[in-house]
Amino acid sequence: MREKLNNVVRTSGMAVLLMLFSCLIPINAKAAEAAQIVSARSSGQEVYLYIKGIESAESSIKVQIGNNVCDNVQAADIVNTNMPVRTFMLLDNSQSLYKRYGNQAKELMKEIIASHIVGEEFKLGVFTKVYTELSDYTADYDALAAQIDSIEFENESSYLSDMLYELLNQAKDNGEANYYRFIIITDGADDQEIKYTQTEISELIKSAGVVIHTVGVKGSNNASQLETLFSYSRFSGGTYALVDSNGNISELKESMNGDYNIKCIKVMPDSSILDGSRKEVKVTFGTEGAENVLTASVQMPFGNGAVIPQKEEPAPETTEKPAPIKPSALPTISATPTPKSAKAGMGILPIILAILAVLIIAMVVIVVIIRKKKKKESVAITATNKTDEANQKTELLKDETEKTMLLNRGGDDSGNTMRLWGSGSGQSSYYITITNTANVIQSFKVPIKDRITVGRDSGDIVLSFDKAVSHRHCEFIKKGNLYYVNDLGSSNGTYYQGNKVFGETAIVNDGIIEIGSNKYKITIEG
Repeated sequence: MREKLNNVVRTSGMAVLLMLFSCLIPINAKAAEAAQIVSARSSGQEVYLYIKGIESAESSIKVQIGNNVCDNVQAADIVNTNMPVRTFMLLDNSQSLYKRYGNQAKELMKEIIASHIVGEEFKLGVFTKVYTELSDYTADYDALAAQIDSIEFENESSYLSDMLYELLNQAKDNGEANYYRFIIITDGADDQEIKYTQTEISELIKSAGVVIHTVGVKGSNNASQLETLFSYSRFSGGTYALVDSNGNISELKESMNGDYNIKCIKVMPDSSILDGSRKEVKVTFGTEGAENVLTASVQMPFGNGAVIPQKEEPAPETTEKPAPIKPSALPTISATPTPKSAKAGMGILPIILAILAVLIIAMVVIVVIIRKKKKKESVAITATNKTDEANQKTELLKDETEKTMLLNRGGDDSGNTMRLWGSGSGQSSYYITITNTANVIQSFKVPIKDRITVGRDSGDIVLSFDKAVSHRHCEFIKKGNLYYVNDLGSSNGTYYQGNKVFGETAIVNDGIIEIGSNKYKITIEG
């Protein structure tokens, strides 16, 4: 009874606090309930998947990587693994955050450290226009708390995006399988694209295997910067919260400590797929009739499964001598003496052989001369034909409207052509070009206003030479200064940077897109 009363009091007090101060807004409480693979990392010849939202590490978990169903799968609570959780806390120590939330931010960092699980390691860093590392990963919690107390706030602006990109790259490529999470406390991420675009940052977040929790401090005019900040958490599967100067530290700490309920799945893939490529992962768990399926992608490690072709060595020459001929196989030599007249005729034979040799040489020379002459005539005829053909194609291009261009397949003598249409009326100063990485002659440049489509026999880009391309295969979309690719239900799918496209996927300059049986380099102009 007393416990129930305490629960009622706590619940009522929290409701009053939220009504009075609006100090904590659980923006993603609904998303936190769903099961999700929040991190996928590889180390050595093993793959580690971290999943939140499942009750227990069930033995019925099945893992498929690409087309390979993995037999060697182990599951455990994250607290029971031998790999420490690694938490990187980043504090915006600019003067603007200090005025709003400086002291509370320090207290939050110390509260998170104090609630650590066994073996958890923390790293500290602060940033304004530049990043300053205060400590490496350590489990010396007293020293960490002292380091936090010594943080000073500077009267400078803060820039998060470029610094975050570099730190994520370091965590992505370190070859460790630990559960990595970033906790960022700031009043917003900068919108200025100084070195890396927001599209590049979001793509890296999706592939880095790092969970990002963000605490955004509400100001008078920072809504846009906070939305950019919170997008980092959405991309990585982390939590995010909006606070003001009355922020409830305990509430924030508890929301982030949900990481300690995450399950770790260790997979030993078949050596044949350890090729260093990025592959799709499907995790199935639960009972029959109530199965849950989660998907993600993971950078595969390199293993010894790939077969490296070896250069064939020429067969060694035999040193064995031929078997001696048996005496019974030797020819019989006649003992009959040669007549004198035959011996006299032997002196004429060398002269006859010499004359025959001269005649044979002369005939060979004549044949060679005739063949060279015919070859020159053939080359001249071919050059003339190609010139006529080029002139015909030039006239054909002139006859086409300005909206249509005809391009040769490149090396194909079948006469088949690819038709490239412009998108709509009017001129556009924005263009998308896709160039076949295996045949640069197959290059398509089209103007884009809102969107353009790609297909085998219709659309703005027509790839009629590739039978693996669907009638309506995919589309490129322009939204403001951002560009996306979307699959249109094609039979063979569309792949960007090696990952299958589901829905609108952001693209960047020099990205690689796979359409049908070919890969194309993307160039964006405008």
